[in-house]
Amino acid sequence: MGYEIHPRYWGQGFMTEALHAVVACGHQLFELNRIEAWTVPGNAASDRVLEKVGFRLEGVQRQKAWFKGKFHDFRLFGRVANDPTT
Repeated sequence: MGYEIHPRYWGQGFMTEALHAVVACGHQLFELNRIEAWTVPGNAASDRVLEKVGFRLEGVQRQKAWFKGKFHDFRLFGRVANDPTT
């Protein structure tokens, strides 16, 4: 799962609300057992959004992606259907 929101709307709870709906749809409607999301190290706000919706940090995938002229690590978050939402 990936997401992005215009900086004008950061910190207003819109992304948390949207992810609650996406997670509910994924687990309930599509019957997905597992949903994953990645963040770039240092993006604490995005990490917090995922944690609010019940994702757990599972580890760092070293040099997973190439962009802006270099490899970047990604933080892997996962959520399974029976994980509680907070």
